[in-house]
Amino acid sequence: MSYWPFWAGGLALAIAAVAHNVLLRRSLGVSGKFSNVVDRYTSPRPAMDDAAMLEALRAMTVEEFGDVPESAVQVDEPRPVERIEASDGGFFLGVVIGAVALALVSGGFVPTLTLHGATFLRTFGEGPLALVPLFFGGTLVGFGTRMAGGCTSGHGLVGVSRLQPPSLIATACFFGAGIAVSFLLEVVR
Repeated sequence: MSYWPFWAGGLALAIAAVAHNVLLRRSLGVSGKFSNVVDRYTSPRPAMDDAAMLEALRAMTVEEFGDVPESAVQVDEPRPVERIEASDGGFFLGVVIGAVALALVSGGFVPTLTLHGATFLRTFGEGPLALVPLFFGGTLVGFGTRMAGGCTSGHGLVGVSRLQPPSLIATACFFGAGIAVSFLLEVVR
C-alpha cells in the first residue's frame, strides 16, 4: 500500500478544514457532528427561542454574580446560537460514503472485524476474542472524545490552528500521554 507524502496529506487536511470554515462558517468537527446526531435522537431538549435563552442567561448571571445596574451593562445584539442542523447527519453520512468510495477506487476495501497488525495478532490473536479489546478501546476513545469536547484530530487540526485554549490543552495532554505510554512500553519490553 502506498501513502501520500506527509506534506500532501497535511495540505489536504488543511484545505478541507479551511474550506469547511469558509463555506459553512463553522468549524470542522466530525466527532462533534456525530455527537449532535446522537444527541438529537437520545436527549430531547426543550425548545427555546433566542429571546427566552437570553433572558435565562441574564437570570443565571444575576443569580451567580448579583444584580448590576443597567447603566453598567453594555448589551450587544445577540449572536445567533449554533443549532443542530439537518446537515450534520448528511455530513457524517458523506464522510462514511466518501471513505468507502475511496477504498473501493484504490482497491483497498477489505471489511474485517479485527486488526491485522503483527503486534495486535501476537497479543490478542484472531477470532471473536479479538473483538473484546477493540470494543473496550472504542468505548474509551468515545468516552475520551466526549469528555474532551472533540477528538485528537479535531483539536489538533482545527482547534490548535485557531489557537483555542481548550484545544491547546487537550492536544498537549494527548501528546504527553502518547509520549509517556511509548516510553513506558519501551521500559516494559
